[in-house]
Amino acid sequence: MDLPDVDIVNRPTARELLRRAMSDVPHVVSISDPEDGPPPEVENHPRRTLMLVFHDISTPRLNRVMPTRNDVVKIVNFAEAMGPREYVLCHCNAGISRSSAAALIIFASKLEPSPRSAQQAVTEVMRVKSIIHPNKLMVAFADDVLGYDGALVGAHAATFEGGGGFWVPPE
Repeated sequence: MDLPDVDIVNRPTARELLRRAMSDVPHVVSISDPEDGPPPEVENHPRRTLMLVFHDISTPRLNRVMPTRNDVVKIVNFAEAMGPREYVLCHCNAGISRSSAAALIIFASKLEPSPRSAQQAVTEVMRVKSIIHPNKLMVAFADDVLGYDGALVGAHAATFEGGGGFWVPPE
């Protein structure tokens, strides 16, 4: 299956890419901290944009906003409208956790749920950028939303956590 062409970048790189080639970027997934909000270049982007606002956490912390199942559903719905090989720019503050989780979710949503597809989605996101650590909670929600039955969480754990255990998100 032809997958979207994904870029995983940090906030400053996203701003620069959008300044230089705004009309050439058909899809943007922007994930910002609540205190920052999306960059102006994203807010003014003329093409398809998904703006999400939450902190990069996987367990509750005082005065921090966690990603929700609904945030992941929004990423899945956003990905459904993308055609094969279409370009999408995924960014978060550092370009390591939330944006890589969004990219992983986009890949996983384009594949038929199975252990093999889960590993393929992880392999694809690692091909895009090797220094990443997708947000564990976002991946757990995606596993459930997409019907991977633990395979996506397992592939994430095997690759990024050093084991294959199943992780249950907090209620």
